Amino acid sequence: ADLLVSAPCHLPLLTVTATDLAFDAESGLAIGGAEPKIHDTEKNEKTETAAHIVRSAGVALARTALPRKEIDRAMAAVTRRISLAEHALARNHPDIKVGQDVFAFKEMGSRGGNRFDLLFPKFVGDETLEDDDDDAGAAGTLVDDAQKLESHEQDSTDDDTETRDTEFIHRLARTAPWVRSVVNPLLETDDLRRDETRGDDDDDDDDASKAFAKNNPNASPNSWWCEVSVVYSKPGCGNQDWHCDGRHIAGASQSDFGGKGTSPPYAICVFVPLIDLTQQTGFTQFWPGSHRVDGLIGFGAAVEVLRGSVDGLVDAGGCVVYDYRCMHRGMGNFTENTTRPVLQFLYAKGNYRETKNYGARSLFIKG
Repeated sequence: ADLLVSAPCHLPLLTVTATDLAFDAESGLAIGGAEPKIHDTEKNEKTETAAHIVRSAGVALARTALPRKEIDRAMAAVTRRISLAEHALARNHPDIKVGQDVFAFKEMGSRGGNRFDLLFPKFVGDETLEDDDDDAGAAGTLVDDAQKLESHEQDSTDDDTETRDTEFIHRLARTAPWVRSVVNPLLETDDLRRDETRGDDDDDDDDASKAFAKNNPNASPNSWWCEVSVVYSKPGCGNQDWHCDGRHIAGASQSDFGGKGTSPPYAICVFVPLIDLTQQTGFTQFWPGSHRVDGLIGFGAAVEVLRGSVDGLVDAGGCVVYDYRCMHRGMGNFTENTTRPVLQFLYAKGNYRETKNYGARSLFIKG
């Protein structure tokens, strides 16, 4: 039967599967099927790399990306971070009904029901920093304001362990295989410059961004910065509504009705689950091609009618890389006692700042 559709903008009708979006994390080469269904609509070329897939479909998947040792190390860091945050939440903000109330702190926000987004502290410092460098004074220190207070709040996690966890997570953000194979090809430019109009509240972001650019062996100076959090969904959480993490930046070009003319991504998100994802644990569902235009925001249910969604099912340590503008939704966790922890790496060009997903007050301060 024919289906007639009226839409206010380009409507992506990509008939793709997870196999069509697959790539090898180390090489960045597309795996796909024998006859790839995805083409780079800007150049009318078949996709050959993960960067091509993301530019065309807005999302790409690697079944595996990290070795078991790093998965286990990340799980340990995530477990400690969640324990610390939930302890602070219960002690400092007992009025909040966790799992029911919506809340947004500087370090943590609720994402609907029993789903939470918890930031790792920013870290400035690396063994490669020189003592006489301008940033050397900050080397080895946590620069999150709230983190300076955490040492007075901690009962079971000492400062050294927290610092080592933070170092490991941010080192992973700089050296993981998807950085070289996907993030750099999508975000690297030679003419990025810092926005000089920001206020004093962004000083910590400046320090962290400078350190990442200086010490990252893969990225060129000032090409991007990275923020890391763990998004964890507890048993009983339901499906999210369709949404995109970020809209097109004001003035940036969006696609015409033929799907051409979309501006390059300003931010890339990488999801790395720390357990194998299944229909029971839940996963993230994507609308391929929806990153091209803002006009689809609010119409996510259409992809269910069109049967155009793709399930981001990967193994522990695998990764899902997507354009920050791509529409998606977290699916429910239908297990009885398994929390779904997913590391979220937000890579963004130097002149972009994330402002909407967290609050202004600290989780680690009472009241």
